[in-house]
Amino acid sequence: MVAASIFLLISSLAIAQDCGGTGGPPPSNSGTEFLVCFMKNEAATYDETATNYQDIYFASVDTSKVTVTITCRAYPKLNKVFVLSNQTGLSGMWRVTTDPVINLAATGNDGIINSDEQIDSMVFRVVSTAPIACYGLNNKQFTADAFLAYPKNVAGTDYMILSYPSSNTGFFSSRNTWQPSEFCVAAFEDNTTFTIIPSAQTLNAGLPGVPVSYTLMAGECVQIQADINVPQSDLTGSTVTVNSIGKPIVVYAGHSRTECPTDFIHPDNSSSSRDHIAEAMPPITDWGSTFIIKNFGSKGRPVGDTVRVLALQANTVVKINGKVWGAPLGAGKFRDTSSGNAIDTGEMMTIESNPGPVMVGMIAHTSISSSNTVGDPFLANIPPLNQEYSDFTYVIMQDPTYTENFITVVAEQSGLNGIRIDNTPIPANLFTNVPNFTYLGKSYAVATVPQQGGIHHIVGPSGFIIVAYGWGNVISYGYTAGSLARHFIAIKQLPSPSHSTAPGNHFPIVPSIVVRDISNETVYFDSVQITYTDNPDDNTVRLKKDIALEIGTIYMAEEKTLELTTSKPVVNPVSGIVRIFYHTARWTDLNPVDFDFTINPQYAAGVGEDAAQNALLENYPNPSTSGMTTVHIIVPAGTYASVKIYDALGRIVRTVMQKVSQTGEEALQIGTRGLPVGDYTMELLVPERGISKHSHLIVLE
Repeated sequence: MVAASIFLLISSLAIAQDCGGTGGPPPSNSGTEFLVCFMKNEAATYDETATNYQDIYFASVDTSKVTVTITCRAYPKLNKVFVLSNQTGLSGMWRVTTDPVINLAATGNDGIINSDEQIDSMVFRVVSTAPIACYGLNNKQFTADAFLAYPKNVAGTDYMILSYPSSNTGFFSSRNTWQPSEFCVAAFEDNTTFTIIPSAQTLNAGLPGVPVSYTLMAGECVQIQADINVPQSDLTGSTVTVNSIGKPIVVYAGHSRTECPTDFIHPDNSSSSRDHIAEAMPPITDWGSTFIIKNFGSKGRPVGDTVRVLALQANTVVKINGKVWGAPLGAGKFRDTSSGNAIDTGEMMTIESNPGPVMVGMIAHTSISSSNTVGDPFLANIPPLNQEYSDFTYVIMQDPTYTENFITVVAEQSGLNGIRIDNTPIPANLFTNVPNFTYLGKSYAVATVPQQGGIHHIVGPSGFIIVAYGWGNVISYGYTAGSLARHFIAIKQLPSPSHSTAPGNHFPIVPSIVVRDISNETVYFDSVQITYTDNPDDNTVRLKKDIALEIGTIYMAEEKTLELTTSKPVVNPVSGIVRIFYHTARWTDLNPVDFDFTINPQYAAGVGEDAAQNALLENYPNPSTSGMTTVHIIVPAGTYASVKIYDALGRIVRTVMQKVSQTGEEALQIGTRGLPVGDYTMELLVPERGISKHSHLIVLE
């Protein structure tokens, strides 16, 4: 029995909102350092005089004087400073493309990342002297979206992408104007190394499932786009994992320009309308299992909006409005549905997942008629209910292009009478109760509230979540307006190997169960339970060391091994589940994490005495000059093996393989694009057989 996915995580969703008594406000989308990236946005016209601008919005979360500074590695002379105070207003906006330092008209440049799969410096660093909320608006003629920016203090190290597929048939096929699914990654600190595993073929020939690593300096980014020549190419489910200890990143994802639903055309003239979509991805530590959504409700859109549900782990059961929704989702897999059964009904929907968390995104539909001037698609991620809070400062776009603006408020019914925006109560008749639904014993209601552009402050006696959106003449935007960013997931489980142990009259040690902590906190292991699914000889499996002694801080990319042992020699295979209960210094509730195991006698594993001598680790071509290399390994069949690549400083820059090799021979094609030129060390480990082999990898390009 082998664990199904490297992304199996255990979440603690029922934690009190006081963040474990750590003091001060809980972590949220407000902070003092941000990285804003404007992904590629395909204009609706090739006219160079057409509307083209990128805006950065920011707002102080309190009434103190705040200084905001914006810099960019792509424009070394840029040092834009804003002072927010009661006299000047507590919010600001900077238009990238009209700043004289950037000088769009003279240089032909703008704030958009136009490179693909190469290191780029088009990242805007926003630093403030006190907490602010920060947003970006990427606007070209008839194609735009806005997005939330997450600050460094809540940025993560593990992400999964939620995007949308390219259109490949219909109206645009004759115009050769396919646009790709896309995402970008930006680093806060120097020498940040991370690995991307795309879910689809990329524009520069990256292959699905083949990892590619990059090392960025602070303020650099990499943009990844799907191959527009592959039908329905969609980067949803791609993963981004930091290999450098304690170095967070931010990830943005969306689509350069798309219609929604895919290949939708106007019935009146066989044309279509498309729009840029973009949103900040929450780290997987911040995903949740319970959501409430409401149609965006604009006039002229067909059948609600598209709701995309992305699963983190295998066998995730999703319920829509209390009913199981299709087959369980696999790790990194998703499914779409419509948020309404009729146009403009304003219907609500509840989404619940078990056992693992999910991410939920809503993509507004293309206008149903070519003569309708209501905006086209935008992407807004929906915060889970476990990230609700009672005090947010947020910004609505202050652009006359957007003639109607709104927020959706999902709030606890017990606090509806006390919710105020800018000291004005939300009218009670705007709220609609969510029927037949409770979360942690609480009932909820939903309201759509019209908004004016600018800074706003919403407070209440109990928790709520907010999503902002707006539209104008065939243009629109949407984003998570405010959200907490509590890290609810503490321990990551790597694939549990199928172990082998030699028969005989000795006490066999079976390595290993491996855990990784991704919250950089002290982890306390409390107790363990072991159940058996197959144990014909009534053997007893236990941890070699008292679980209560396994205490310590485990950092991102650091693995902690817990060894198993048996009460007598293994003659017939033993399999079962080890359940370990743990807590952290921050989260005091006991949380379980399960590990599958199978222990085989040596003869069942097909391992000979010369296994170590026959093991092989090699790669070709070496040196790697084409951005690809093939790693060839030979190990005993049925054993757990790992292959990792280290740089000259001993840091892991790529995890090539971590699994049981059923056949004993593997040929793994990996990408070296993004690795700095130099010498690297590859390491092959088969712990249960004591096999350790090393070889050199040279990257020249």
